[in-house]
Amino acid sequence: MAGRSRTATASSSSWTTWPAPSTRRSGRCCSWRSRWAPPPPARSPATRRRVSRSRPVAIASSRTGSKRKSTSSATSRSDRPTTPGRGIAPWRPKGSGGAGSCVSLFGGRGGRSGREAVPETDAAIRRALGAVLEHDLASAEAELARAVRRDSDAVDAYLALARIFRQRGEIGRAIHLHQNLLLRRDLDDDARFRALLGLADDFREGGFLRRAIAAYEEVLTRAPRDARALRALVRLLVDAREPARAIPLARRLARLEGDAGAALETSVWVELAETERAEGRTQAARKALRRALKLDPQAVRAWVALGEVEAELGHAGEALAAWRRVPEVDRRAGPVVYPRIAASFAAVGRAREYESWLRELLAADGDDPGARLALARALAARGAAEDALAEVRSVLERDPRHLDAHVALGRILLAEGREAEVAKAHGALVDLLERERVRLPADAGEGLA
Repeated sequence: MAGRSRTATASSSSWTTWPAPSTRRSGRCCSWRSRWAPPPPARSPATRRRVSRSRPVAIASSRTGSKRKSTSSATSRSDRPTTPGRGIAPWRPKGSGGAGSCVSLFGGRGGRSGREAVPETDAAIRRALGAVLEHDLASAEAELARAVRRDSDAVDAYLALARIFRQRGEIGRAIHLHQNLLLRRDLDDDARFRALLGLADDFREGGFLRRAIAAYEEVLTRAPRDARALRALVRLLVDAREPARAIPLARRLARLEGDAGAALETSVWVELAETERAEGRTQAARKALRRALKLDPQAVRAWVALGEVEAELGHAGEALAAWRRVPEVDRRAGPVVYPRIAASFAAVGRAREYESWLRELLAADGDDPGARLALARALAARGAAEDALAEVRSVLERDPRHLDAHVALGRILLAEGREAEVAKAHGALVDLLERERVRLPADAGEGLA
């Protein structure tokens, strides 16, 4: 019976049935098939085909200690060469002959070994480094490809080559190379970790959000204190709208990096507040923003969001207090909140105090164009057009190219019906746009027409 053998009597024999001698795996960028019970090398091609297509092999073992041996002995799985997938780079286990080599991703067969390969490989890597410093990635790729053809154990060359692929936007090739490296059984722990980290970077750069998150999580199981992986995973979780999962990681990063990590943790709390607010949990959003401001009282974005949350809850006074902190922290962010502050002053019945508050800001810093233009708009709104025009012209004296000031000047003149001055202001604005080579949207000039 083909593929089976047994003793003369059933009572003195037992059957051991082995599974089919093949395993299959498949992935996005690589696939392979390994047979873990290969026929002896001396067999003919016809015999090898018959064995590969046969049923599961049954081997009889005698209780009486029969000395008969099976005609197809199985090979240890760890000692058998693995048939590589398409395009897998050449490699062979250390100390082995040519049986472990395979066709290279870059052409040719397995590399040289020993003293002959290492000096040539080192020289190729040095030349590749020089090409990278000269921003010649094509020459660097050619040198690294030559290095891995000569020495299949040059893991650093493989990793550098994958990084070049990623920098050039060839994400698929970078993923392919990193995955093939991870299939190797002769990689040490450090090389395997670097290959896994490179694969995670490939997924992130390629926009494979979930795969990148899973890869970075695996990196952190191997190195929980890797700051680069922590930072990347935190940002990916925020992008995936899962800031709650990012909070513990951001705390861990803050313990590692100090102020830099604390800034990222603050931004994650703000993202969590935005998520809670979008889902209707306003009180939870308010609590998250308080946590963010406790970590960093200078967080402008947190103050702006807190004012919005307080306004939604109907707390006009608290919203006003939060928004007033914004220009105190960063004057450049003032124009974002000045209209909201004006509305909040009006809501609490203190509209005239808005002008006084703006004048206090200008007394502390007279070169603040945002506060001065906000004061000009407030003056124009209550009919003090000449005072408003004086404030706008003061801004233009300091910075004749200030686009917002030109627009404010045109609108105030237009509201006053001064057509000749409007035409002059419009001409000055057009000249400025031509000099600055700025293209207006189709409807940007409607307010000046």
